[in-house]
Amino acid sequence: MASLKDRTITGFLWSFSGNFANQLVTFIVGILLARILSPREYGLIGMITIFIVISQTIIDSGLRQALIRKNDCTEADYSSVFYYNVFLSILLYCLLYLCAPYISKFYGEPELQRIIKVLGLILLFGSLSAVHSTILIKQLNFKLQSKISVGSALISGLIGIVLAYKGFGVWSLVYRQLAGTILTSLFYWIFHSWVPRKVFQWVSLKDLFGFSLKFLLSMFIDQSFWNIYYVIIGKVFSVKELGLYTRAEMFKNLPSQNLTSLIANVSLPALVQSQENKTIRENYRKVLGINIYLASFMLFMIISTANSMVLALLGEKWSEMIPVLKLLCLSGLLYPASILAINVFTVKGDSSLILRLEFVKKGISLLLILAFISGGLRGIIFAIVISSVIDFLLNGFYSGRLIGYKLTSQIKDILQAMIIPFLAGVLVLLLGNVMSIDPIAELIIQCCTGLVILFFIGEILKSSNHNTIKELVINTLQKIKK
Repeated sequence: MASLKDRTITGFLWSFSGNFANQLVTFIVGILLARILSPREYGLIGMITIFIVISQTIIDSGLRQALIRKNDCTEADYSSVFYYNVFLSILLYCLLYLCAPYISKFYGEPELQRIIKVLGLILLFGSLSAVHSTILIKQLNFKLQSKISVGSALISGLIGIVLAYKGFGVWSLVYRQLAGTILTSLFYWIFHSWVPRKVFQWVSLKDLFGFSLKFLLSMFIDQSFWNIYYVIIGKVFSVKELGLYTRAEMFKNLPSQNLTSLIANVSLPALVQSQENKTIRENYRKVLGINIYLASFMLFMIISTANSMVLALLGEKWSEMIPVLKLLCLSGLLYPASILAINVFTVKGDSSLILRLEFVKKGISLLLILAFISGGLRGIIFAIVISSVIDFLLNGFYSGRLIGYKLTSQIKDILQAMIIPFLAGVLVLLLGNVMSIDPIAELIIQCCTGLVILFFIGEILKSSNHNTIKELVINTLQKIKK
C-alpha cells in the first residue's frame, strides 16, 4: 500500500492538474460569456449569490468537515448525512421559492423572481453528490473528482456560450450553473460506486454534529459577511457596479480562493492522518509556503497586467473594471494563509475557537464597511483588503498556538514566499509601462516574461518553495511518461 506521503503527492498532482484544467475551462468560458454579455447580467446573478451560498452552507452544516475529520466513518454515517442533506436542500429551496418575490422587490429587479426559482434548483441537485465527493477526499482520490469537475465544466460552459450567442442574456448564466450542478451529480452517481444505504441514524448525526454545529455557525457567519458585499453593492450602488465587482472577483479568485481550496482539500485529510506525529507543523509550513508562492505570483501578475488583460480578454466595455481588479487582488494575498489556518482548527477539533473568532472578525468587518461605504465601490474594496489582513492575523495567531508555529514565524515565511513573485510582478509592470502595442500581444509578452523571471530568480536564490514546486512538476512529467 502506498505511503501517506506518496498518496498525498499523487493526490496533489491529480487535484492540481484537474483543478487547473477545470479553472482554465471555467476561465475561458467566463471570458467568452463576458465578451457577449454586459456587466448588468452578471450583476443580476450577483444579487442572489448570497442566498444561494448561505443555503449551500446550511445544507452542508459542517458535516463534510466532520466526516473528513472522523477516521472511522461507517456506512450509517455516510447515508445519514446524505438523507439529511437532501431533506435540507428541499426545505431551503421551498423557502427560496417563497421568498423570491420579496428578494426581487428588495432590489427593484422584477426578473430576479424567476431567476431565483430556477437557479435555486442547484441546491437540490448539489445535495445528491456531496457525500460522494467527501468520500473521495477522505480517500485522497482526486483523479475521479478531477475528471468529473472538468467534464461538467466543459459541457455546461458550452451550453452557456451557445445560449448567450442565441440571445438568452442573463439566462445563459443561470442555465450554465444549473447544468454544471446537474452534470456533476450525475457523473458522481455514474462513475462512483457509493450509494446510500436504507439507513438513517440520529446517533450518527449527533456524533458528527458535536463538531459540525459550531463549524456550521462559523461558516454561516463567514459566508454571510463575504457575500454581504454583493447585497450592499447591488442595493446601495448599481447593478452595473455589482457586475464589475463580480467579474473582478472571478479573476482574483482564480489564484486565491480556487488554488487555496485545491491545496486545502488535499492537505486536510493528510494532516488529519498525520496529526499523531510531530511533523504536522512542518507539513503545514510547506503547504503554506507553496500556496502563498503560487497565489501571490498569480495575483501580482494580474495586478501588473490588469490593463492589457481586461482589454484583451473582455473588451473595452469592461475597462471600468481595471482599478477594481487591482485593488481586489490585494485582498487575496493573505487569503490562503487564513483558510489553511482554519484547517488546523479542523484537524485539532477546535470548532469553538473558529466560532469565537468569526464573531470578532465579522464585528470588525462591519465597522470597516460602515467606515468606508461613503467611498463608493473602491471604499468597499478597501474595507475588504483591511478585513483580509485582520482575518489572517487572528487565524494565524490562534492556529499557530495549536501547532507551535508562532505568528511572527508565519509572517516571516509568508514574506519570504512573496519576495520572488513580487519582484517578478514589479518587473512585468515596468515592462507594460514602456510598451504601447496591441493588448493581446502585450498580455502574452508580459505573462511569458513573468514566468521566465520567476523561474530564473527562483533558481538563482535557490528558493525552497521554487524547488518544491519544480520537484512536483518533474514528478508529474515522469508519471506522464510512464
